[in-house]
Amino acid sequence: MAGVGLTDFEHGLNKAVNKLRRALDDLTDEPRYVETLPRRGYRFVAPVAGVLPPRSAAFRLVHEGRTVPLAAGVNLIGRDPGAVLCLDASSVSRRHAEVVVTDRGAVLRDLGSKNGTFRGEARVSDEVALADGDEIRIGTVRLQFLSATRESTVTASG
Repeated sequence: MAGVGLTDFEHGLNKAVNKLRRALDDLTDEPRYVETLPRRGYRFVAPVAGVLPPRSAAFRLVHEGRTVPLAAGVNLIGRDPGAVLCLDASSVSRRHAEVVVTDRGAVLRDLGSKNGTFRGEARVSDEVALADGDEIRIGTVRLQFLSATRESTVTASG
């Protein structure tokens, strides 16, 4: 019975590799991407170029216990349903503020909101750099900005 499962797996893998080769226009006898290793399987042989994005978000916002990871680039905050952080509060504009994440860090920008965007007690008029632990206020809604450099959870003893 175990052989049947293995045969099904091998057949499925062979089929998947064949589809991949067709999509990449890769030849079995002169592979550029996937090489067959007889009786062992397959291996990827193409050179790897470029930089991979981080595996997890370097920055995040916390709102009422919910963590929202921030992607590289512009992260909209507001009542807009397409916002990274959609806040259903009357003091929040549809497109209230944004956090822009770059390889140098993160900055907070107000987008002309009526009730203001604040880092700590200071109103944001242009853009301001964010640091781990900063409190952000969007209208009357409070958030916390966290960085991936923050220490991991420590188990309490006793």
